[in-house]
Amino acid sequence: MMGKLSPYLKISKNCGTSAGCFPVGGYRYIDNSATEDPDAANFRAKVQLADGSLLSVFIRTSDCSRESGPTPALKSVCGDVEVDVNGLKGPNVFGKDFFRFYITKYGIIPKGTAPDTDILFSNDCVGNSGYGEGCAAWVIYNENMDYTKCSTLSWNGPKTCP
Repeated sequence: MMGKLSPYLKISKNCGTSAGCFPVGGYRYIDNSATEDPDAANFRAKVQLADGSLLSVFIRTSDCSRESGPTPALKSVCGDVEVDVNGLKGPNVFGKDFFRFYITKYGIIPKGTAPDTDILFSNDCVGNSGYGEGCAAWVIYNENMDYTKCSTLSWNGPKTCP
């Protein structure tokens, strides 16, 4: 998958599936619990981009048969893209500077959208709950990170803190 994306990226360092692109020590979940170290995972293709951001890609099912919701795209999930928007700098926390997206037959979709039934914004983001994997869609669609400040936000309710 990285081979298909790389012509469209300005890559400063290509780590392939080896370590050396992501922060030593890994990341924390938004609820402050420990998580895996993306750099140590040898099934992820990893790169550092020219702007300092980090990107990893991995395929979960080659036939794109994983289902994560009712829409055509969410019924055809192939894998994940992970992005650390500020690179090696902290805080290195899911939902704060590290975000996940689905790779589908229809394109790349941020995790945590309203129809997502696998990674829910309400369980995996708002109020610093869960792992923080469900925050990417909120940041893109609502252009804020208020979910770190209050727990009253939802796709069907308030979009900013009072």
